Amino acid sequence: MPVINLFYNRLSKILGQPLSKQSILDNLPYLGLDIEEETDDYVKVEYNPNRPDFSSEWGIARALKGFLEFETGLPQYSIEDSNIVLKVDKSIMEFRPFFVGAVVKGVNFDDESIKQIMVMQDDLDNGIGRRRSKVSTGIHNLDAVEPPFEYKAVPPDFRFNPLGYNTEKSMKQILQDVETGRNYGHIVKNFSGYPLITDSNGKVLSFPPIINGEVTRVSTETQNLFIDITSTNMKSAEDVLAVLLTALADMGGKLESIEVQYPNFKKITPDLTALRMIIESSFINRLLGMNLSIKEIIKYLNRSRLDAKLSNNSIEVYIPRYRSDIIHPIDIVEEV
Repeated sequence: MPVINLFYNRLSKILGQPLSKQSILDNLPYLGLDIEEETDDYVKVEYNPNRPDFSSEWGIARALKGFLEFETGLPQYSIEDSNIVLKVDKSIMEFRPFFVGAVVKGVNFDDESIKQIMVMQDDLDNGIGRRRSKVSTGIHNLDAVEPPFEYKAVPPDFRFNPLGYNTEKSMKQILQDVETGRNYGHIVKNFSGYPLITDSNGKVLSFPPIINGEVTRVSTETQNLFIDITSTNMKSAEDVLAVLLTALADMGGKLESIEVQYPNFKKITPDLTALRMIIESSFINRLLGMNLSIKEIIKYLNRSRLDAKLSNNSIEVYIPRYRSDIIHPIDIVEEV
């Protein structure tokens, strides 16, 4: 099970409320989080992999705000148009064909937030991404490169500076010499060409799902991000993108969409439109063995950061896009 460290002072700051250490410890289990270790500065908690939004302190704070009624209902996120285009070349379509991404402007990183975002990225790649075989994520310094971008396949002898290296290596060398290449090289070893994302000047952003390029390294000086997600499944890619972007938005980043140009169609990403589900109060009460009023059910769904309203004697529920774990009415009952 994945774990995350929650620093009491940082969590209280994100919550916008002066919550004591004991209050934090008392309330975390109500979110389904298991406390693994307590220290004077932080608590280590274990979360269920079916709640990937709990892979960051911002996601946990978002849920805690609802439970404590600091902020209830569906979180709102606005998305502007970046006018940035990424072209998916037909050469990549038989290997790892799906791409979604976004731009995040105005982030303010410190060492701890960078560390948490990178841990979150790894948890998403390992969980929804099935150890990068299904989905892999790249986070880049947008200001170091020049759009438009291209996602394509290149031969194994193509060379660039991988992250952490000041010398060029061929794609084949990266798979042999670099730790992430040895760990994940099996995903691409049978490809005749290897996936690559470049900018308009040929600078390499990423060799997915293996390693980013050194040129787009993220640091505490980075303010604007380009997010790349490549996948063998479009929905899974969009699930990961929604979780990552909402955390970055909660950090204060401004979200912007990009246009992904496939050989035969175009797609604007991200899409954070809430999902809609209809459920009967009688179904909820029967499964829970309770007799809750519709008003009470709506209140409890709001505390779970869902929107709900009465509609033709049924309850109409709106589910935030980052809650990819809610797929059936039973899941709504569990939220209540």
